[in-house]
Amino acid sequence: MTNYPDKFSSCVPHTTRAKRDQEVDGQDYHFSNREQMEEDIQNELFIEAGEHRGNLYGTSVNAVRDVLDASKHCVLDVTGNAIKRLIGVDLYPIVIYIKPRDIKWILNNMGEEANEVQAKQIYSKCNDIE
Repeated sequence: MTNYPDKFSSCVPHTTRAKRDQEVDGQDYHFSNREQMEEDIQNELFIEAGEHRGNLYGTSVNAVRDVLDASKHCVLDVTGNAIKRLIGVDLYPIVIYIKPRDIKWILNNMGEEANEVQAKQIYSKCNDIE
């Protein structure tokens, strides 16, 4: 993306957390209130969304379309469900699947949340996807 900014871009995510001093609405995040974002999620306006530390974060269909409307490829790191959602709104992604090397790699990259049972489950799901 850095070498070809005229061809590739990430989209601006949405969040319900408070804007920090240096952040610009619509550039760093689309800042929203929880009620509006929950309604938009319910109305399937997001390809994926989740909660982290009490705040909602998500990628909206319109945020992806904004990148496409600028004649760029939108680069996303998403789950399989988000890929289905993109197809469901007539956005057909080019998918690159990168499987983790092994359970140890998963454990090393999960941080504080790491435990071997979860890592094995993740690795098993990755094998199923492959």
